[in-house]
Amino acid sequence: MTPAGLRRDDAIDAAQWLAARPGTAPGGVALIGWSNGGSTVLATARVAPDMPPGLFRRFAALYPGCPSADDDLSWKPSAPMMILMGEDDDWTPALPCHDLAARFPNEITFVAYPGAYHDFDAPNRPVRVRSGAVYTATGTAHVGTNEPARQDALACLPKWLE
Repeated sequence: MTPAGLRRDDAIDAAQWLAARPGTAPGGVALIGWSNGGSTVLATARVAPDMPPGLFRRFAALYPGCPSADDDLSWKPSAPMMILMGEDDDWTPALPCHDLAARFPNEITFVAYPGAYHDFDAPNRPVRVRSGAVYTATGTAHVGTNEPARQDALACLPKWLE
């Protein structure tokens, strides 16, 4: 099994455990992930026979890597999803996520922030170039806070999850 498949299994198992706990609101669990965790959200959200019905009510992915899901024409989200991206992200580019969301306009809410890079929602992190970044053409990627994008994400994501 691939790491993405194992993480998907872990997320489903964790959601089943959480859903069975007293005090967990009925109606399904929301799964949120950032970067590689956002890619795990995409892998977990995929409709498949092993997905318990109604386990997840919402999925949210911040700057995930979308090429795998976008390239898989059988991929379909099992619950509503929000994807938040920096338009200028050069580590996990926004275009594949935009294309994925365009295939499912009623299921995926896509938000791209102009001028924002990877980790745009991190507090007080000046934009810098990170070297050794895998999955980039050059091995480098810009990371850091974009305060308008951060503030918007902090406002819109909780509302969307309600």
